[in-house]
Amino acid sequence: MQQYPTTAASFPPPGLRRRRAAATRAGHGGGGSTSVPATAARPQRLLLLAVMALTAAFGQGPRLALANVNVTWNDVATMPFATGETSAGLLWGAKKEPLLVVMGWNPNDTNASAATMVLDINASKWSVRAQRPFVSHHMAAVTAFNKLYLIGGYLQRSQYNMQIYEPIKNTWTVGPPPLVQSGAASATVINNTIYHCGGVDKGNTINGLPITTCAKFHIPSGKWSYIAPMPHAVHHAAMANDGKLVYVFGGRNSTAGTGINPVNYTQIYNPANNTWISNTQQGGPAAVPVGRGGMGTAVYYKGHFYLIGGEVRYNPVTNTWDKGLPGMSLARHGAYPVVGPAPNSTAPVVYVCAGGIKQSFSENTLCTYMTVP
Repeated sequence: MQQYPTTAASFPPPGLRRRRAAATRAGHGGGGSTSVPATAARPQRLLLLAVMALTAAFGQGPRLALANVNVTWNDVATMPFATGETSAGLLWGAKKEPLLVVMGWNPNDTNASAATMVLDINASKWSVRAQRPFVSHHMAAVTAFNKLYLIGGYLQRSQYNMQIYEPIKNTWTVGPPPLVQSGAASATVINNTIYHCGGVDKGNTINGLPITTCAKFHIPSGKWSYIAPMPHAVHHAAMANDGKLVYVFGGRNSTAGTGINPVNYTQIYNPANNTWISNTQQGGPAAVPVGRGGMGTAVYYKGHFYLIGGEVRYNPVTNTWDKGLPGMSLARHGAYPVVGPAPNSTAPVVYVCAGGIKQSFSENTLCTYMTVP
């Protein structure tokens, strides 16, 4: 399973319960083999101030309080290939060494698009390992039981498939086909169950619609089953969990997966009773401050959900947003943040590798990690 435990939460979270109580009182209703040498790490330490306007990464938006914490960004070894629209996960090698696995897309480099890039975090070296069966992009990704699951995507019929990577064997297999057949969907795993929602229907980048459909995959039995649909149809949303509840942040509701129509929905799913609540409901969670999509996955890190690429975070206990960190050394979208150990340490950090560096599709080789005390 995931190596970094999460903190269980009640449903609704305490912040939502407080909002509901206030509303009632007011009279309202309730994402080898070839070694690559490392480059030197380059730390960038910035001190967050008390209060500040949102950065230009959001465009025009509300003012958010800044958390009074120090944040450090460090570079790790340069990636072997430049990619965008990545998927990633943390796995472990035969000697229990932490491995960061990254795949992406580069329309100008077929080798880059096909590569399974694996960073030995402690050795700071990349290798290129076995090629996945369906060379695609916009794949939802989760890790469980030391396997990486890629679900859906665009191209090569990946929208109808689930691909599974085992790092010690360095092999890919094709798992049971997902019930939600889409690209740019979202996924997360709690205990032994994967939750997979939304995306562009059938991965159709010509006229495919965003969908609300959701399903879960019980890993021990190898069986998919439908769960309640999301309140709002989205693709390119950021999903994560706190150990008990599933959170879906933002996304887009445009046709064909285009970059227009970003939305600011916060949608929360409770697996215990198969129900959803969203910010558009009375007493629902706080909306994402500004409509946005293409953040990859969200990460639950030290009690907050982080949306990377604009850098805001959500506190599920207080049901509030703040601007939790300074911008990355290189602004990016379409990356796939992953929580894992810092090099030669057990301290958790957030890795952000590759992704687009300009509007629309682009690619790069930068891999960095973020530390929050």
